[in-house]
Amino acid sequence: MLAVMAGYVLLVGGPAGAGKTTAAHAWASVQDEPTANGFNCVIDDGMFAGRVLARYELWAQLLGGIRHHLVILLPSLATCLERNAERSGLKRLDEALIRRFHARSAEWTGRAFL
Repeated sequence: MLAVMAGYVLLVGGPAGAGKTTAAHAWASVQDEPTANGFNCVIDDGMFAGRVLARYELWAQLLGGIRHHLVILLPSLATCLERNAERSGLKRLDEALIRRFHARSAEWTGRAFL
């Protein structure tokens, strides 16, 4: 179950095909309208292992003191490939690129970053 969090920004990262946009839409759909405490926002950003902390630090700097959480999605390679195959046009990436992004992200398995 997705929680409603007033005044939060949710950063969703992971390799291509991880389901970042799907998760972002699902989370956003259960959030209330902007609250007296601030606003609810979700940012979907492709982050890669070895660069996740640098990307997070950039977002944290841009967000200033706004409360936020980072969530990294890492489904199986097969799932990423299936999701990519369902895409069309410019959103569909070369399979070799998906494999490379996923391989670079494998070190995330079971890790907490912050």
